[in-house]
Amino acid sequence: MRIERFLKSQFYVSRKATHIGQSIPNDANNLCFKFLKEIIDKRKFNNYALSDIINCDETPIFLESPSSLTLAKKGDKTVTLKTYGKENIRITCLLTIKGDVSKLMPFIIFKGKHNSNLCKKFQNLQVFKDKLIYITTNENAWMTSDLFIEYIENILTKDNNKKASYIGSLYFS
Repeated sequence: MRIERFLKSQFYVSRKATHIGQSIPNDANNLCFKFLKEIIDKRKFNNYALSDIINCDETPIFLESPSSLTLAKKGDKTVTLKTYGKENIRITCLLTIKGDVSKLMPFIIFKGKHNSNLCKKFQNLQVFKDKLIYITTNENAWMTSDLFIEYIENILTKDNNKKASYIGSLYFS
């Protein structure tokens, strides 16, 4: 209550972004159930263990994520948000979980030349040595087909002690 009175007395208002991103389709539940049934049927038909079923998703992580909400004087035409200038710099993280709910190490892609000094610096980190994360680089910090093969060879096959036979049984939806 006090903060609200103070803001009002100083002519501050809360400003918020006016654009909202994605919306969920109306038939999302049906699509989920249909997909789940298809996966369960394939698992039973092929006699896959739960540990052989994986789900991975890549997500961008911005090094600086300024809030869309800030305080400004009432009536201000321009609202400036001070940042460190890193709001456009991002990494890509590929996260993987198996059907038995075990998680594989994150596959992190930084912007830079492949096998550059940046990669070598990260390889000296303890989390890298302990195999808690896998770090690589790409000119745009994007996942590419070559990096996906690197992911299969260095994360999937090492986790399951299997050869790259995973490539022949990947299922994309």
